[in-house]
Amino acid sequence: MVFKYRLEKILELRESKLEEEKKRFQKQSMIMFGIQKKIADNQNEITVISSKLSEGNTMFFTSLYINRLASLKNKRERLEEELDEAKKKLEEIREEMIEAQQKVDILKRHKDKAKKNYEEQEMKKEQIELNELGLIMKRMKDEQQRQ
Repeated sequence: MVFKYRLEKILELRESKLEEEKKRFQKQSMIMFGIQKKIADNQNEITVISSKLSEGNTMFFTSLYINRLASLKNKRERLEEELDEAKKKLEEIREEMIEAQQKVDILKRHKDKAKKNYEEQEMKKEQIELNELGLIMKRMKDEQQRQ
């Protein structure tokens, strides 16, 4: 007889849930990476504008650079807030992924234990059958010797 795990469907569902969580984690990581890139680009632009501001331009350009710097600093603050939110969400997803992994691991251990018990029971049954077969053969041999 072949071993059939009675909770196989549940194990498959939990494995698919784990895969979904891994995909969500990867997607959120990419979002976070994108935000970090935007922050770096923003910082580079702030550096460029700051250097232009110190070059000694006309009052008109100085005013434009100051306004642009203020705008970029506001944008950086918004991006940093987005990054904080993305980090929190990533952490939540990571915890859900760990929980899903633990559930899969528990069922896999249960399956392995159930399979081991099944194999032990099958071996016992086979041993009993072999013992009975041996007894039958001994009886037949004893009967032949009597005759």
